[in-house]
Amino acid sequence: MKGIFKLYKWELNNELYTSLYFASMLSMYSIEVLLHGERSVDILIMLEMLCVCYIVSIVQKIIFTDDSNFKGKSLIIRTIVWFVISILLITTASFLFHWFVNLQSWALGAFIACMVICFIIIWTGMHIANRIDTKNLNHMLSNYQEKRK
Repeated sequence: MKGIFKLYKWELNNELYTSLYFASMLSMYSIEVLLHGERSVDILIMLEMLCVCYIVSIVQKIIFTDDSNFKGKSLIIRTIVWFVISILLITTASFLFHWFVNLQSWALGAFIACMVICFIIIWTGMHIANRIDTKNLNHMLSNYQEKRK
């Protein structure tokens, strides 16, 4: 039962990041499609993007494991590796699935640039949230220890 709960918690967290990445990816792609003069996004492209976002989220969970606290050089190296792998996955998928074939030549570059910005914002939010959680947990532990005395 403990293993099922751990898997459920992992999947729930993974789906959260998948949703964030998918929302940013689909938003940017939709804006580019609108600028091209179209009014709809192919449902198959949306499904492909969702799958890529899920893989990016899994890569993130593998690189930034929950049971470790990364600081300094380790954090920088892991962040760079995560950014590079994520952008490579998105770029490869966009060529493999022909996401930008019907769009203007600048669309792929703008899409990748916006995704990098989205990754930076999401990573920063994740990092700040983890710091706040750590601070709150330390504060609660201090209060608990004082009450026990």
